[in-house]
Amino acid sequence: MNARIDESSVRIRLLVGDVAKLASEGAVECEVAFVPGTPVFGFRIETASGTESRAVFAGGQLLVTIPAEFAAAWPLNDEVGLDMRCGQLRVTVEKDLRRLKPWRTESAETERYPNPRARHQAKPV
Repeated sequence: MNARIDESSVRIRLLVGDVAKLASEGAVECEVAFVPGTPVFGFRIETASGTESRAVFAGGQLLVTIPAEFAAAWPLNDEVGLDMRCGQLRVTVEKDLRRLKPWRTESAETERYPNPRARHQAKPV
């Protein structure tokens, strides 16, 4: 699981194992301690009944709630993700897709989902 944060949005990207865990256990989370022993910043995605997604920030944690029905089907479908608002902030939860160009050698591309845009790239001859 990883996140991209800027002044107007948070993108939380889930690896294959994260999406499977969310579907089977109903929650995934990540915390970052900037200095040991101090409060942490974290985010948690959990499932709930209903059809609405929502995001709230409290106590140093961004809590994202998504429909349980969506989470249960997500590992097996082509849906990339969903988004919602937390005040003025746009929050997106999505499958972490394979990169179209090499980035870091330590990246575990096998833990990422196939990128749908890769189909449209020309194959080398």
